[in-house]
Amino acid sequence: MGLKQLRLRASSLPHLTGVARLEQSGDTFTLHTPDADALVRELVRKEVDFSGLEVRPSSLEEAFLSLTKGAPHETGLSPHQS
Repeated sequence: MGLKQLRLRASSLPHLTGVARLEQSGDTFTLHTPDADALVRELVRKEVDFSGLEVRPSSLEEAFLSLTKGAPHETGLSPHQS
């Protein structure tokens, strides 16, 4: 599947497409996506104020969890968190 993991800090995130799984701990978001470049472009296009961006491949365990738990977010996400 080739998922990438994006980790960043932000106060909230808008609706984003192409996210297989989302995790949040305080102001740190971890997003699992097959297309990290497109997701970063969308964050910039939507003027998300983020910092500390890290991109890395997801581990096999993380990819498995995204496949088995990520069904509700396969078409996008909308956490609208503040």
